[in-house]
Amino acid sequence: MAISEAARSDLYIGLSQVLGPERAETLMSAIPLHDLDQVATKGDLAVLSAELRSEMAELRTELKTDIAELRAELRAELSAEIGGLRRSMTNWMLTLLVAIIGAMLSINFMS
Repeated sequence: MAISEAARSDLYIGLSQVLGPERAETLMSAIPLHDLDQVATKGDLAVLSAELRSEMAELRTELKTDIAELRAELRAELSAEIGGLRRSMTNWMLTLLVAIIGAMLSINFMS
């Protein structure tokens, strides 16, 4: 449990009266201001950093895989759609060509 600022001040005043200001200051510097279980060390930060790097690498790999899969799906869908449009346009063009030839033949026979 952390010591409140008021409790630290009261302790310092009491120690100064008994031990003197220099000794009281030395002793107070040994008492932590915060709970030690809440303080992060450089080692803790290094471990956290390594974990974050690992997670980011995994996410990057997953994202690249997902993008590659989406790209393949899009290519397949576009290829199928373009093939359908090509067949449709070919049928339309053939129908139009037959109609034009028919019109030309009927004009030729009527003359």
